[in-house]
Amino acid sequence: MFQFYTIKRTDSIAIKADFLHHQADILSNIAAIVALVALSWFGIGWIDIAFGVGIAVFLLVGSWSILKQSSSILMDRELEPAIRQDILKNIESHPKVIEAHDLRTRSTGQQDFIQVHITLDPAISLNEAHIISDEVETNLKKSHPKSEILIHLDPLGYTHLEVLKAKS
Repeated sequence: MFQFYTIKRTDSIAIKADFLHHQADILSNIAAIVALVALSWFGIGWIDIAFGVGIAVFLLVGSWSILKQSSSILMDRELEPAIRQDILKNIESHPKVIEAHDLRTRSTGQQDFIQVHITLDPAISLNEAHIISDEVETNLKKSHPKSEILIHLDPLGYTHLEVLKAKS
């Protein structure tokens, strides 16, 4: 029960795999006892095979789910498109944000990472830009509490290529 509680709180893949292992052990023991009773009292010999197949299917489904989740994390996959759209909408709802772009997201299972550039009015002070960035981050944290957020500020009209050309 504690593992189930921990999975709900942390979404840990390692604990999910351990929980699946314990469930399989418990199911195997219960199936063995029921099969012995069914065989000795009722002469039902095939029930052991049925339980074995059922437990194997249970393990395959559980293992496949864990494999899919862990491979997404290992492959550094982006968050779902709907979540990414929600992030952009949340950022652009701030009245002083002109645009959000270059959004990058990923998840480790327990924590999401959000990296984004926001375009602001170039006439505002650095202090005001920092305050806006903090407000955007706070709003994002409300809707995505398990996220680490990195916001890069761009003034309107800024292009990275112009800076590279000026340096060369």
